[in-house]
Amino acid sequence: TEKVEQLEKRCLDLRQMLAEVKGLDRLYNELREQSQKAADQHAKEVLALQMQAQKAAEEAAKAKEELSSSRDACNQKDLQLQALKHKLHQSQQQLRAAERHKTAAVA
Repeated sequence: TEKVEQLEKRCLDLRQMLAEVKGLDRLYNELREQSQKAADQHAKEVLALQMQAQKAAEEAAKAKEELSSSRDACNQKDLQLQALKHKLHQSQQQLRAAERHKTAAVA
């Protein structure tokens, strides 16, 4: 009977170990699943950030192009303004010369 008791105790110990192994296996599977979900979520967030970065880069390029275009237009207007100032200066000189000529003719 002592042998039977030892075998029963060993059987009980093995059942307890089996229960612990099953518990650890369940825990491992839960952790693996959580890890996979976290990795999937991280991948989604990275993809979203990459898309945001791409959109921001495209918007920056468009803004740069618009700025360059605006700068070119501003430079063109500045050249036109300089030409008009030059014409105004010439007209003022011609007007003064005409006034001097008129004054000299009257005298």
